[in-house]
Amino acid sequence: MFTSPGVNRLFMTKKEPIMRLSTTARAAASCAVTAIALTTLSAPSAVADTGPSHGGSVVEIQTHADKCFDVAGISAEDGAPIIQFGCDEEVHQRFNIRRLADGSVTIQTFNGKCLDVRHGSADDGAPIVQFRCHLGANQRFRFAPASRGRVEIRTFAGKCLDVREGSLNDGAPIVQFQCHRGANQRFLLVSEPWFGM
Repeated sequence: MFTSPGVNRLFMTKKEPIMRLSTTARAAASCAVTAIALTTLSAPSAVADTGPSHGGSVVEIQTHADKCFDVAGISAEDGAPIIQFGCDEEVHQRFNIRRLADGSVTIQTFNGKCLDVRHGSADDGAPIVQFRCHLGANQRFRFAPASRGRVEIRTFAGKCLDVREGSLNDGAPIVQFQCHRGANQRFLLVSEPWFGM
């Protein structure tokens, strides 16, 4: 079960002494923390699905390009795209992950909206956007372990979140694509404080 952000130890924390360790030690610590997180997130929930809230784990989602998931333009609008952008430790790059009764998770943005596979599409290249939370299948995701402490984020269509075409650039869209185990489909979850609405 998730704990409040003040007690949360499921994900890496950037602001603690662990980041002063060597690269090898950080990588090992990241793997261990992600393994614990995946075990906890995949455990069946005893809590009924009551809809989104701010009670989950708050994370920064880092990409293969050492950039972060970002709500484009700091928008509060439905349909705003999720992109990768240089990490700036601002609220529009923090996401609240909440486990649901079926074992899936919702990923909530700073303004209380949910990550959403646009229009419920099962197609490769379907954009990931923020949208009013309705808990439909296209707003439910599952984490799967990947290498080096990273995770794949899988959609309702059995596909993976993907930095389109493996781009290293700011503004590259996050899309759904057939899982292929590429670096652009592996993400690091880093614990952050919650300053959302």
